[in-house]
Amino acid sequence: MRELFFDKEARAKMLEGVNDAANAIGSTLGPRGKTVIIDPGNGNPPIMSKDGVTVASLLDSKDNLKKTGIMLIRQASEASVKDCGDGTTTAAVLAQSMINAGVLAVNNGANSQEIKSGMEKAVNCVVDALKAMAIPLTDNDMIKSIGTISANNDEDIGGKLAEAYGMIGN
Repeated sequence: MRELFFDKEARAKMLEGVNDAANAIGSTLGPRGKTVIIDPGNGNPPIMSKDGVTVASLLDSKDNLKKTGIMLIRQASEASVKDCGDGTTTAAVLAQSMINAGVLAVNNGANSQEIKSGMEKAVNCVVDALKAMAIPLTDNDMIKSIGTISANNDEDIGGKLAEAYGMIGN
């Protein structure tokens, strides 16, 4: 027999998955982020990663509602890597915050469609503000610096990224 959950109970189970996933992914944030060890099951060896999108892709749950929450966070992380190439952990942590705030508002009687619409407007405002603040890459030193940070302060990798961009262009 299948279990059925509705309203607050269903949202609470989904939030468990959101928070479990975002907390695991969020622990990798920044240059001093932690490595996450995940047992993929099926007798395969554990996988260790400090990369948010890798951690997101490995998380799962047997509970379908928790799995839905995990998939929401995974989606945010994967969209970040697809659109930007980085920021997957930050995207997961921001998504967690937005989902928790949205569920809290709905649990307190807010209209879910109005919450969604308001969040979309806020996201568009933030994206526009970030685009206005963006600094175009002008030389290989800037690319090397960004690549070094993204590679956990590995200057060799940062240099190779700058070299590659020098060959193919921005």
